[in-house]
Amino acid sequence: MEMMVNGPEFNPLLQLMVPLGFSAYRMSCLKTWLLMAWQMTGYGSAASTTATTTTTWEMMHLMLAALNTIFWTCNTFIILPLRVVPHCIDKELYPEPSKVSWYYMIPSVNNKDKARID
Repeated sequence: MEMMVNGPEFNPLLQLMVPLGFSAYRMSCLKTWLLMAWQMTGYGSAASTTATTTTTWEMMHLMLAALNTIFWTCNTFIILPLRVVPHCIDKELYPEPSKVSWYYMIPSVNNKDKARID
């Protein structure tokens, strides 16, 4: 999919949506992972008023989920747009829409004279 939209036939905004769409789609999985890791530690349950003992693995799981969520959020909203947007707004690769010529037939919407019933 990514290789298909890298040509000059596609609008630059569509080229921008492929990597950003994938990254945004993965954000829901990371949110679920972070919430599950939080609940595994015992801090997210109603029984957190009692003394909870969390193992090292549960804390490492929570730390890994939190770091991955922070990293992926920064990647989606900061690093990836800064890397992809300048390529997509390059005027040499993508001319102005007024300078683009259309070589394909546009289907007619008005077919009243062809669909006469006698």
